[in-house]
Amino acid sequence: MKARHVVTSRNGGFTLLVLMLAFTLFAVLVVILYGAFSVGHRAMEKTQVVFDANQKFRAAIDLLGSYIRSSLAHRSSPQDPQIFYSGEETQMEFVSSFSLAHGGRGIAKIRIYAENGPGDGQTIKLEEQVPVRIKEETQVGAISNTTISKSLCGHYCNLF
Repeated sequence: MKARHVVTSRNGGFTLLVLMLAFTLFAVLVVILYGAFSVGHRAMEKTQVVFDANQKFRAAIDLLGSYIRSSLAHRSSPQDPQIFYSGEETQMEFVSSFSLAHGGRGIAKIRIYAENGPGDGQTIKLEEQVPVRIKEETQVGAISNTTISKSLCGHYCNLF
């Protein structure tokens, strides 16, 4: 008997089917990872928006609190028995020793009021008059207006 040597010549590569299967698995993994990262990124963006809104809200409340805490029992003249402090459902007026116009010091007449904004929301505005004029006079003085928050009053108008 004759011994046969069968030589099979195979190249050491991958078949087309194995390559297609590997690329398909790789594509599925990429899609899954992309989905996970995009969900995480959207959640981070929403959290940042909420954080920024809360920070603005805290700053507005701190500003309003500074004005209210530093309110003074002010009379237009020493003979006047009435102290100037008035308030209604959507506004309040008083004299404060905290004035943004003078860098946090000085006396100013403050008016905080809610104004109807676009849609259902309300805007809280602050009006500061320096020097203080309680009674209507010909000289009004300098009045500076500031919009405190466009959405603050929607939740917290009961403070007034």
